[in-house]
Amino acid sequence: MLDYSFFYDLSSYLNEHWNGSFTEKEVAQNAYDYLSDYEISKKENRIDENLQILINGLKEDIKNNPGSESLEFLEMIDL
Repeated sequence: MLDYSFFYDLSSYLNEHWNGSFTEKEVAQNAYDYLSDYEISKKENRIDENLQILINGLKEDIKNNPGSESLEFLEMIDL
């Protein structure tokens, strides 16, 4: 099971590579939201819509930049 720290790192990565321009507080809030969506998805055995958008974006990153950290993040999200 993934924890807040993972989603904070992911949110920081997304902010930097997807030109989010979020503040540290917003990055932290996004991490919490992703963690909540992840926990619900695991509990209900389905992929939350927000996580599906995230997964699709990571797949697009991998396609456009195979050496990016996106693959590592995607592999960790074990839904």
